[in-house]
Amino acid sequence: MKMNKRIEGEQEFFMRITNPNAFRKNLLETSKMTLTIIKQTQKIKQLRELKQELMSRISREVKELKLLMEKADDLMPAYNKAELKKYFPEQATPKEQPAARTDFKPKSHAPVSEMDKLSKAIDDIQRKLQSL
Repeated sequence: MKMNKRIEGEQEFFMRITNPNAFRKNLLETSKMTLTIIKQTQKIKQLRELKQELMSRISREVKELKLLMEKADDLMPAYNKAELKKYFPEQATPKEQPAARTDFKPKSHAPVSEMDKLSKAIDDIQRKLQSL
């Protein structure tokens, strides 16, 4: 028996590549694009999570403010405008609105390790592409 005979039903898995450098370059560029898209998707997921967290926090604070305003209204005595002008003549003109609160800073999330891995993989691919 000869060893070179192919067994019936067996397929060839070897394919000759005529220009391996161009093929490798195309493969690396495609890998780079894929990893960039995955990285952008992860950023979008992080932003969505941050948005959800902030929206729930704002919702809780709005509910709390409404409750406090109801309690303040209940505690305030009922006066009409004429009586208020009599008691507080210097405050008859409307005041300026206080400045908006600017000390709020969202929590900064630590970079996701998967994002770091993707960035490193993209950098590796770029180095390989430059070496070609």
